[in-house]
Amino acid sequence: HSQSGKYPNEFSVPEKALDGKYTITGIGANAFYDQEGLEYIKLPSTIETIGDSAFAFCQSLTHIQLPSSLKTIGEKAFFNCKNLSELKLPSGVNYIKPSAFAYCSSIDSLAFPNSVIQIGNQVCQDCISLKYLYLPGSVDVIGEYAFQNCEKLQMLTLREGTTTIHTGAFSGCKGLIVIDLPKSISSLGPNCFEGCGDIHTMYCHKENPPTCASNAFSPDVIEARL
Repeated sequence: HSQSGKYPNEFSVPEKALDGKYTITGIGANAFYDQEGLEYIKLPSTIETIGDSAFAFCQSLTHIQLPSSLKTIGEKAFFNCKNLSELKLPSGVNYIKPSAFAYCSSIDSLAFPNSVIQIGNQVCQDCISLKYLYLPGSVDVIGEYAFQNCEKLQMLTLREGTTTIHTGAFSGCKGLIVIDLPKSISSLGPNCFEGCGDIHTMYCHKENPPTCASNAFSPDVIEARL
């Protein structure tokens, strides 16, 4: 756990440590926590894990190069990185834990790769600039409040394979106007679209409607077309 101000504005994590005796395969929990001056970081091709809160509160961070070797992104790994505007998730990522990108208010697009199998709770909560979101069919469950208050998101398309949208997952996405649900969808949890009063069209490709909580949608949705 480093002290604030230790690192320069650019930093490259080495591939080897201790004169090449050890290969660096992970970034530990809190490793760069609250490094306010850090703007750019490069990770080597050996990194498989980014630990919990590893880059949390790095509020000047604008870009990070994630290697194709990456498998797991920890809880709150990039929490409140307010200036992180570009983030490309490599195709090998399997697990993205809760609040990994929460409060990253400058990210405007995010594509989850087909290797991701679970979207954690609050993973992109309050990503208020998020306009484009790609969620693959490999994602079975969308966690609680996963995309809450992503207010610039206008269209949500879920692919075949996704079954469950948990409590509040898209609540507060007040810019949302079109929802497209696949045949595989089976459950819409409480308040999952609460506060999304501008929805005007919802496509549901399932022959028998999914189980839907009575308060799944905002009461302001009056003239939506199913």
